[in-house]
Amino acid sequence: MNPVLLKPNTDIGAQVIIQGKALTNMDALKYHHYKPIARNAVLESFHRLTGQ
Repeated sequence: MNPVLLKPNTDIGAQVIIQGKALTNMDALKYHHYKPIARNAVLESFHRLTGQ
């Protein structure tokens, strides 16, 4: 499973799914500002999988 999944739903937006749970719909600009938070989900998943 991808820790962050972007599922396109319009020409300018996508549904943001974090660790398997639908979070919200975002346009590109809103997602750009959200990326640091999404990065935390990626790192959390990585650490869980590597046992760190």
